[in-house]
Amino acid sequence: MAEELDMLLECIDEPGGFRDACTVFLRSSEVEALEEGMGTLSENCRMLKIFVKGNELRGHIAWTDPAPDSEKEK
Repeated sequence: MAEELDMLLECIDEPGGFRDACTVFLRSSEVEALEEGMGTLSENCRMLKIFVKGNELRGHIAWTDPAPDSEKEK
């Protein structure tokens, strides 16, 4: 607790005072949380794409469905 109070006093003594020190800390933690959330979301999307593609190919790999014809799909 003493270390936290010392850090707070140091922040108050810096240019901009207490308010600037708190807002900078808050912004950095919000940005870090956003970056972490975006990384998780990106990984989930990647895994979903792999899952969907695997389901699309399942019948073709087992030779139970004919291969897709790109000319007919157009």
